[in-house]
Amino acid sequence: MTKAKQSEILFLYDVVRANQNGDRMAENQPRFDESDNKAIVSDVRVKRTIRDYMLNQKGFNRPKDAEKESYNKYIFVSNETIQLASDRAKELGVQEADRVDGNKDEKEKIKEENKKKQLSNWDAVKKCIDIRLFGAVVPKPKMEIIGSVQFSWSKSLNPTIIMPNPITGGFGSEGNESKTLGMKPAIKYGLFAVYGTVNRANAHKLDTTEEDIVEMIDALWHGTNFLKTTSKNQKSRAFIRIVYKEDSNYYIGLLDELVSIQPKEDIDLIDISDVNSYNGIDLSKLVTKLETIKKHIQEIQIIMDEDMLSMNDEGGGASYHKGYRLDEDMLSMNDEGEREKLEMIFKDLPIKVINPFDIQLLNKEQESNE
Repeated sequence: MTKAKQSEILFLYDVVRANQNGDRMAENQPRFDESDNKAIVSDVRVKRTIRDYMLNQKGFNRPKDAEKESYNKYIFVSNETIQLASDRAKELGVQEADRVDGNKDEKEKIKEENKKKQLSNWDAVKKCIDIRLFGAVVPKPKMEIIGSVQFSWSKSLNPTIIMPNPITGGFGSEGNESKTLGMKPAIKYGLFAVYGTVNRANAHKLDTTEEDIVEMIDALWHGTNFLKTTSKNQKSRAFIRIVYKEDSNYYIGLLDELVSIQPKEDIDLIDISDVNSYNGIDLSKLVTKLETIKKHIQEIQIIMDEDMLSMNDEGGGASYHKGYRLDEDMLSMNDEGEREKLEMIFKDLPIKVINPFDIQLLNKEQESNE
């Protein structure tokens, strides 16, 4: 199986009248930067979305008896139960090192046994797909594992506000016949740009494969859409993965800073359709950068939400010719048209356009190439 390839990720999704990421240290208020009025999402929230989808929808962490020995899709950090990290590690077969004591021969014997345990422990934790992807900290024995994939904290591209959203409970409180009142604060609207990296060197240490990365992409895209609760109302909009050539160690870095939305009129965004009032999503800085490092790039994998690209007979395609923008002029209802319009933005860069429901086909392509 092909090891995970050096790459960078840019993931765009939006949140409408919802709490994008509650801060437990602030009574679960939406994370917010008052200096620029932009909402914030932590890397932990993104990884939880991926893990939850793998657990609840993909059925990971539940091997059949016959496949337990070879199973490699355990989930180390599970929200199904609350337990100590050391206890979870023991469940996977991780062993603590013995105390080195006794005479010289006994000490050497114990050291050799501890080395075997250490190798065995690495084999045990590498059975967890989330450890191969994101790493982990196991306190006993002390193991600090740096994952192959790292996500940064992200901000909304647009300024927004927090709405208090008063709610009425279904029942009264003790000694009070009136129904309970409460608040569910939410942001009005936020379009988020999430930046991530895949590190080839860490992938080789942890045996992280391209199959793992594809499973992660699938869980990120569909897990974001699947997360529908009273506090979550969000949708995946675009995903770009820049895959570098095997002999390249290049990273652009901070791709989220290379996309923007600029208003052309005084308007508050309330949903994705209003982004067009912001001149669409400007990718010009990103495309310019990609063109300058084209020799390092193997391919650019692109996934687009069909609602984000809406067909509009008026206006032709001026916006993406001028500014490399994603807006309502870009939408195409068929794969060929979608690829053609994306090629206008990314010019002669090596792009691969993927339907959101065909993400898993990337694994089949990997298998056919091996």
